Amino acid sequence: MTNPVLDVMDFAKSKTRLFLEYILLAAFLSLCGFVGYLLIQNANKDTAIAKMDTRVSTLQNQQDAYKDANQNLEKNVAYLLLQREKDSSSVLKLMGEFKLFTEGNVDLQNKISNLENQDANVKNYLNTAIPDDLRSLLQEPNGTGGSVPNAGDKGHPEQGTSGQLRTGPTSTNPFIEDPGPSNRPK
Repeated sequence: MTNPVLDVMDFAKSKTRLFLEYILLAAFLSLCGFVGYLLIQNANKDTAIAKMDTRVSTLQNQQDAYKDANQNLEKNVAYLLLQREKDSSSVLKLMGEFKLFTEGNVDLQNKISNLENQDANVKNYLNTAIPDDLRSLLQEPNGTGGSVPNAGDKGHPEQGTSGQLRTGPTSTNPFIEDPGPSNRPK
């Protein structure tokens, strides 16, 4: 059996020029393969870079859109906080005014009740019917947008049995708790 390394060495010595041509051809083909590989890698890198540039620009646009949205939201939050402060101060102001109104109304109701209990003439006067013309001025809208029922209706708490509107400490006011006839001071 022959040794292949020795056969190649014999071929190289006997046909040196042909051997060199084979080596140069193999080197040239290797070099061409390597250059082709590099060109393909370069093209792949260019494609990857183009994709990355597109992705970066898309992300940059999204980031800009998010920044704009955040700025708008911050403006809206600031506006809503300002409105909240205004609303809170308005509610507190209205609550204070309502408290003053209620206290004044309760004081007035107590004074009228005390006066009614102390003076029979005042009690008789307060138990008289209000004239129709004056009653129409005193009628307040109810929850349905209408007015207090007509004098002929018997179901309204501010009307007596004759259908006349009643005033004095027994009239109903949504802001004042009426002690009722049994709990009224004597």
